[in-house]
Amino acid sequence: MRLQEQLWVIAASFSLGILTAILMGSSTYYFSDHVVRLETEARACECPIQARGVVFLEKSNTDEDHHQQQEQQQQLNEPSSPQNNDNDNNKKNNNNTLSSKNTKLQRWKELLWRQRGNTNIALSERAFRHRSDNSKPNNSNNNNTVSTEYLNKLVDELDLEGLELPLRICLVTSAIAGPTLNGGIGAAFANLVQNLAEAEHNGLKAFSLTLVYASHPTYSQGDQESWNNEYAKLGVEFVPLEGTASDYYGPYLVVRAYKVFEYLKERDGDFDAIIYHDYLGNGYFLALAKKLGLAFSTTPLVAHTHSTSRWSDELNTRPPRNYNTLAYYFIEEQSVALADVVVSPSQYFLDWLANRFQQSQATPTAALTMPHSIVIPNTIFPAVSAPAPSATAVPIEGFCFFGRLEARKGLFTFLNALDQVHAASKMPQRLAFLGPDTRIEGISARQLVLAHAQAAGWPVTPDILTDLHTTEALNYIRAFQCGAVAPSLGENSPYAVLELVANELPFIATHVGGTAELLDPAARARLVPADDATALATALLHALDHGIYTASLAVSPPKAVQRHGDLLAALKQRQAKAPPPTGPPAPHLKIAVGVSSHNRPRLLERAVDSLMGQHYPFELLHIVVVDDASTHPDTATTLAALQSKLMFAGLPHKIIQFSSHRFVGHVRNAMFDEALAVDADYICMMDEDDIALPNMLSVYASVAARTGADVLTDLSDNFVADARGTRHFSHRSVAVGNSFSHNFFINNFGKANFCVRPAAALALGGHHTDPSPYVDWGFLTRASLGGLHMELVPLPLYQYSINSTNSIFYSMVSRADRYQGHAKILNDIAQKVPPELTDALALCRYKLAIPHVYGEGN
Repeated sequence: MRLQEQLWVIAASFSLGILTAILMGSSTYYFSDHVVRLETEARACECPIQARGVVFLEKSNTDEDHHQQQEQQQQLNEPSSPQNNDNDNNKKNNNNTLSSKNTKLQRWKELLWRQRGNTNIALSERAFRHRSDNSKPNNSNNNNTVSTEYLNKLVDELDLEGLELPLRICLVTSAIAGPTLNGGIGAAFANLVQNLAEAEHNGLKAFSLTLVYASHPTYSQGDQESWNNEYAKLGVEFVPLEGTASDYYGPYLVVRAYKVFEYLKERDGDFDAIIYHDYLGNGYFLALAKKLGLAFSTTPLVAHTHSTSRWSDELNTRPPRNYNTLAYYFIEEQSVALADVVVSPSQYFLDWLANRFQQSQATPTAALTMPHSIVIPNTIFPAVSAPAPSATAVPIEGFCFFGRLEARKGLFTFLNALDQVHAASKMPQRLAFLGPDTRIEGISARQLVLAHAQAAGWPVTPDILTDLHTTEALNYIRAFQCGAVAPSLGENSPYAVLELVANELPFIATHVGGTAELLDPAARARLVPADDATALATALLHALDHGIYTASLAVSPPKAVQRHGDLLAALKQRQAKAPPPTGPPAPHLKIAVGVSSHNRPRLLERAVDSLMGQHYPFELLHIVVVDDASTHPDTATTLAALQSKLMFAGLPHKIIQFSSHRFVGHVRNAMFDEALAVDADYICMMDEDDIALPNMLSVYASVAARTGADVLTDLSDNFVADARGTRHFSHRSVAVGNSFSHNFFINNFGKANFCVRPAAALALGGHHTDPSPYVDWGFLTRASLGGLHMELVPLPLYQYSINSTNSIFYSMVSRADRYQGHAKILNDIAQKVPPELTDALALCRYKLAIPHVYGEGN
């Protein structure tokens, strides 16, 4: 999206109505013999069970696998998903575990043989191989279809000989059925974990799993200890993501993603692959650190696409909630773009991402590129053969809306279709709405349904059951001989449909997203156009007269599980054959470090001392101290002492003293000039209340050498001092990076000690020199507007003192100061947008940016 278009979005998204609003204001799974309530919407609860375990085999070259996974990804986004089930049959299924691993292997091979039919498959005790029949339908009308050939070929050529088992896999999720209540992502990860936990190869355990639960300490039931115990029974390490929220500053989900990074960075090298989902951006800092060469050099990062917030919001016609939503859009998309591998349950969603990333190419600083991608369906547990479609239509006695009560799930389309059924005098005796309640424009969806039924004069009062788990909802549909209706306006790969198929229940669904990819050809042909009440009414009337056929899946559940396993093994095999990663390049960049000072001589001395402790060659450093006409009586003595200290250490330096107080913009510009004069590659800014950590410059230099960035920012650890001057840790200040739309409202580009190429800084005109706040914010905004290559180093490289004396941020806080600070940034943005937009942007900025500018106005 072009910058101009981004700014149009900012203005449009926060129109006056939005401004006013803002300013005013599982299913049950059984582990061993214990019941564990799982948050998922997707369990095949009453399928005939052939075998509980899935044996991990060498080959599963199924292009058919591209059809099954899409909708589960959407369900995590909305935490209230109706397909969460209590799966009472799973306990019974657990007791069907085969005692002999050899018998299990043979049973599994026989199962696959039956599913494949009369094809020539060479089976052996070590593995089986088969070739794609290229029969999978491609339901995408998108000409920008993402190529999955590379990963398919990688999996097809998998050879497990010599591969050390078990593979060590880490899965990171914010939702997992049981600890969390509802949702498709919770279903996806719960099913995948259980299937991988039981996978075997040649009688050996195929995977050793670690599950990082990012939503700790939130549990819909149980607690950390109980879930530790339950997952231990599966042989899975359950890791609740620790960390107190008050120890961090930043958007909530950005902080969560950073805590994921902190934990896994400490375990770098422990895993053969790390899997995370796109929604909520948990993998952002993992992928960013790998890109910058800071961690995970030997660990493949695998992004599972279930949904992004942007995708969900667009389908729900829902504007961004606030400026943090814009940050979440950014980190989610970056976590996909920077992954080593993207796994999608549908080709549809890969194509949607590809289109989204293609749009980003118009803005170089926001350009996104799709990594290697592959389509593998979602899994269900137990992974048994899906039932065949019914030979005759199943008669029905009523209809059950099966989904969250919201617009995206087709609620209003269904209501309007029922009005047409009523007009035809064919209204059935039973209507039900099975799904979690939501609020639509401030009103309960339950109330909207009842009001609509009453106003339309329906002869039947519908049951509205908003608290059923998936198994209970499926049992209701079966008990009352209903046809389930899933008239969604948009899906990835819906677990609701997956569950209905697995439970041999009749249903009517819409042809949206990846739904068609889940189903057999006959079922695909019966899908109804989305957002078309008349077409849906026609399907409902036909169902009442003639019944509904059940469906089968395009890809069998065992094949889906095997494909996931094969991909992880192939990634391990590829990594084993790769040359060892190279270390950071030898230091060669010349770095100038500028320290600004005004009337804080003691802090200045401490800051310079921290630079003398850097793990970077002194001959490649140049220290620039700029004193802005300090009047403190100790200033001259301190500057003289620093001069002697730097000379004795052999550290190149220059001390500049202004004769009159000129504000920090002038100080920073003097640093740019000096850095350019000494031919420095970069100039890094510090204030005298900063303390550089010993690795600050070595990390900056390594990332600069790897990326060639024009601007490098970082994080900070923030401290407060007590009355005796003793410093105490307050929090870690986290940043987002170059997300222009988010940073329009709040400065999360990175922290104040950023580094920049001197020539690039001066080409932008340097810093503004008027005495107003938001100095760094303004410069970084112009850097982003100017298309400079900006990188965020996701590490705290310095310590900052909060509320230090003479700090601009804490001293320039009047309404006039804030107004002038925002005004100078608005003036810069105005150079890039049509004049018609400037007033709208000013309204958004003054009223919504942090800090706000308060005033009565007219």
